[in-house]
Amino acid sequence: MEDLTKEIETYVKQNRDRRRASRASQSQLSLVSDRAGGRFDLGKMYTFRYFTTDEPWYDTQPIVLGLGPGPAGNQLGLNLHYIPYRIRKTILSQIWRSFSAIIQRQLNGPNLGRPGNQAPLIGFTWPNLKQAYGGQFNLEHCVKQYRLDRMSDVRLFGYESWYIAATNDENRFHGITIGQAQALYFARGS
Repeated sequence: MEDLTKEIETYVKQNRDRRRASRASQSQLSLVSDRAGGRFDLGKMYTFRYFTTDEPWYDTQPIVLGLGPGPAGNQLGLNLHYIPYRIRKTILSQIWRSFSAIIQRQLNGPNLGRPGNQAPLIGFTWPNLKQAYGGQFNLEHCVKQYRLDRMSDVRLFGYESWYIAATNDENRFHGITIGQAQALYFARGS
């Protein structure tokens, strides 16, 4: 699996369209992931249930790329649901290419299908992500902090399953719809 874009497009085609692929991904998320603790490893992909009273709207079942610890011990993650699908596909493909040596070692070795044993993407931090892609993408809108005490049912995806999670656009938002959250992506400084 060398080209993530191709894997995503194949998955969408197998499910007949993007909407069906999103629905299929929702039912497959728990099948292709392992249970995990709440602390995010750099560059690894997670989903979990989230509840907070601190925000008027938020994603109750985010899919994030881990950016490690944030302020006050919160976990930082790039929430993929805040990114419109076409842009998300581009961002993920660029990240995949940037870290392809690490990812391919995991996919070609004994850790295939074992997400907890796969190596993190060292260097995949918020400052580095912002420097590399911040001029091209509105990442500020998509990077969120998550309190450990408000996360439950944390699941970890292996690199081999990123294409499934990448298609997920199911509306699990509270106080706003996923479409509204993605529309805000285009408002710089949101």
